[in-house]
Amino acid sequence: MKFDNVPNAYIFDNDTKEYKGTVSCDYDPEESKTQGKFVPLLGNCETLKPVPELAENQTAVFENENWVIKSDYRGKKQVEKNTKFVSDITYIGDVKDGYQLLTDSEAESIQQTPDKWYLNENNKLVELTDEEYSAISLARAKENKQAQNSQLAELAEDKTAVINVKAINLDTKQPQLLTIEATEKNTNKIKRFVDVLTALESGQLPAELIPEGMLIDDKYLPWNTKDDVNILIGKQGAMVLFASMMAYNGVMWTSKYLQYKQQIEAASTIDELDLIEIDYSYSDKVIDISSLDIDNRHSVRVVVK
Repeated sequence: MKFDNVPNAYIFDNDTKEYKGTVSCDYDPEESKTQGKFVPLLGNCETLKPVPELAENQTAVFENENWVIKSDYRGKKQVEKNTKFVSDITYIGDVKDGYQLLTDSEAESIQQTPDKWYLNENNKLVELTDEEYSAISLARAKENKQAQNSQLAELAEDKTAVINVKAINLDTKQPQLLTIEATEKNTNKIKRFVDVLTALESGQLPAELIPEGMLIDDKYLPWNTKDDVNILIGKQGAMVLFASMMAYNGVMWTSKYLQYKQQIEAASTIDELDLIEIDYSYSDKVIDISSLDIDNRHSVRVVVK
C-alpha cells in the first residue's frame, strides 16, 4: 500500500529517553487495510510528536508523553569549584551544584596552574591576570620563605646548631675535635654547672646538696658529645662554652634572623627568593677546652648526657 503525506516518527533512547533521530513512520498493514487509511505502527521508543527546535548544548528528552528540552554539555569539561578537579561531563541536564562549566582552554589552565583561579564574590571560579598571579605568587613565596627562616632558626636553637670543640677523649686520653649542640637546654645546663661550682668554691653550697651525678670529683661536668664521645668539662672550659653558646644564639636572632628576613622582604621576584640560602650552622671556629683545668690522666668513664 502506498500513502501520501507519511508522517515522521521520532526515536528516543530506551534508557535516557533523549531524542536519537527521525525516520518515516511505518504503517500497520492490518489496521491500514481495515480503515482504508494510514495507521501508524510505532515502536516502544517512537512517537509522532515532533521534536521542538533545539539550540546549542540542548537535547530533547521524552518524558510523560511530551518532549522536554534539557541542557546537554556532554563531552565538555566541568570543574568542582572547591577542589578545582576537572572532569568530563557525561550526564544530561544542567551542570551539577558545586561545579562550573569550562571551555577547553579554561580546563587546561586550571589543570596547569590551579593557584591562578579563585572563587569570586559570585561563587564563580575566575582567572587572575598574569600581573595579579605574579604578585600573589611572590607574596606566597615570601610567606613560605619566612616560615622556613623561622623554622630553621628555631630548629637551630633547639637542636641543629653545633659548636666545634677540642676536648680530651676520656677513652683515648687524647685531644679530639668534637661537636656540642648549642641548644638552649645545653646552654642552661652549662650555666647551672658554673653557678653550682662557683657556689661550692665559695662555701655557699655544701657538697652534699649537689644532685648526684652532676659533678665528677666536685669540679668536672661529665658530658657526652654529639659524636657520642665522653669528655669532662671544667669550670674555665664551661665558661668559654657558655659564652660561645650565648653569643651564637644572640647573633642568630638579632643579626642572622633579621638579615634573612630583610632579604626576603626586599626580594622582587621568586628567582631572587630562591637565591637566598638560609644557614644557621655555627662557624668553623674551634673552641679548645682540652687544656682548661682538665687533668689528661683522668680515668672517669661514667657520663650523663
